[in-house]
Amino acid sequence: MLFAHMGMEHSSPKIMMSFNLSFLEIILRLSMATIFAAIIGLDRKEHNHPAGLRTHILVCLGACILALIQEAICNQVLYYAKNFHTLSTVLESDPARLIAQVIGGIGFIGAGTIVITHHFVMGLTTAASLWATASIGLAIGMGYYCIAIVGGAFVLLVVVILRKIVKVNTYKQVEFKYIDRHTLDQVLQPYFKQNKIQVKHFSFKVDTNNQINKKNVYICVCNLKFSKNMTYFKMAQDLAMNNNIFEISLVTL
Repeated sequence: MLFAHMGMEHSSPKIMMSFNLSFLEIILRLSMATIFAAIIGLDRKEHNHPAGLRTHILVCLGACILALIQEAICNQVLYYAKNFHTLSTVLESDPARLIAQVIGGIGFIGAGTIVITHHFVMGLTTAASLWATASIGLAIGMGYYCIAIVGGAFVLLVVVILRKIVKVNTYKQVEFKYIDRHTLDQVLQPYFKQNKIQVKHFSFKVDTNNQINKKNVYICVCNLKFSKNMTYFKMAQDLAMNNNIFEISLVTL
């Protein structure tokens, strides 16, 4: 080890302790990271997003732990530089090095939550919330409680409260697969009209590569807005009774 030859018997325990994080301080920081991440993760989990409660907690805890390690390294360098002046010119520690690695690493996790389908992009908010959660964990781990609390409050404001105030998109994208080409005008459209389901726009294509009983598979993707008395699940149950419709899936929430 680099410091094995320094003569640790001459060091002062009081000085060493002054540079160390206490056990209670470590528990406090990790607990705060867990609480903040849990609140954000619960919102994502409630709306069935790719990264939910455990993912957000693990990301925040990981960032917090790395920040604690970085602070411990800095404290150790400061201790040896103060007590062993001959090493003060060769010892160095960059507090931002591990933090930069965390921010870069979160990009890979966030990319895994982004899904592109039917020319729609999903998961951007979840990826951004993971990145923000990691930054909160770093702030807590470094002991910047004010930044963590205020920053966490703003993240919660955007993720939880803002969605309830501003209704960005009330339409749900639903995909229907069926084998009779007249299903759209004879079954789906009459059902939408009867149950007051608004259709914003839809796309239609024929999947010639997949056939059922030597019949082509037709795919229709609709953007639907349900009435108060109608839900996606009720619609799916009703339309599933039709023999020509063999798959109904919710593409976006």
